Amino acid sequence: METHRSPIRNAMHIGLISTDDMTEREQAILYEWTRDTADAAFRAEYIARGWAPSDTTCQRLRGYHQAGLSPDEAAQALFAVRH
Repeated sequence: METHRSPIRNAMHIGLISTDDMTEREQAILYEWTRDTADAAFRAEYIARGWAPSDTTCQRLRGYHQAGLSPDEAAQALFAVRH
């Protein structure tokens, strides 16, 4: 059992990112992709370390993943300046 979860893993665990309809492998892929998206957002200075996603952000992340966006594209879509 994990003693510490990342904000992304925690969001998946408590159901903010719904994974009920996914296999364990699909969940692992979504987790890795979401973690990579958070890393891309941090590198681009959109967020600070320790950022935790809201329910809405979690839903958007799953949608961006399903749409086939790369982590960099998802980070930009989520956090870049809106026009």
